[in-house]
Amino acid sequence: MICIILVGPQGSGKTTYFQNYLSSYIHINQDTLGKKHWNVFTSAIIIKAPVVVDRINHTKDQRKNFCRLQNRMDISLKSSI
Repeated sequence: MICIILVGPQGSGKTTYFQNYLSSYIHINQDTLGKKHWNVFTSAIIIKAPVVVDRINHTKDQRKNFCRLQNRMDISLKSSI
């Protein structure tokens, strides 16, 4: 199982990258999922599904909750900028 966190400003191509290269992964996108994005992420991590977190994630603080959960579940984390 792998969790990929895409990092970058709006319009930088994070969603396009997901669509072109990672479309078989579960797409966690706050723009489309709204407040449910955390619940979808948590559910995907629990079942050990491959996940892409597609948010701006520009500060360490914004990424920390995603990182903490994947660490507790012993899941490989990759970050792409």
